[in-house]
Amino acid sequence: MIKNERQYKMTRSRADDMHRTLGELQRTPLPEGLQLGMRELQLDAIRATLDDLQAELAEYVALHDETLIEATGIEQLPTSLIQCRR
Repeated sequence: MIKNERQYKMTRSRADDMHRTLGELQRTPLPEGLQLGMRELQLDAIRATLDDLQAELAEYVALHDETLIEATGIEQLPTSLIQCRR
């Protein structure tokens, strides 16, 4: 969860790095001794991390556009309070 502008910038930079890494891995030939399945696992791990980072970035941006944050249950209250503080 991104809490401030500094963390947003760091997360944006990390997402950009992951995107570049993903592209580089897709373009480079498979090293000798590395099985295709292992390359796919590498790519899947990077994609999953990139998806998580992009979701956090989108959530942070969306919070700046919202004026009402709603908790529909007690279990959502802590998250809603954190979002209000941002």
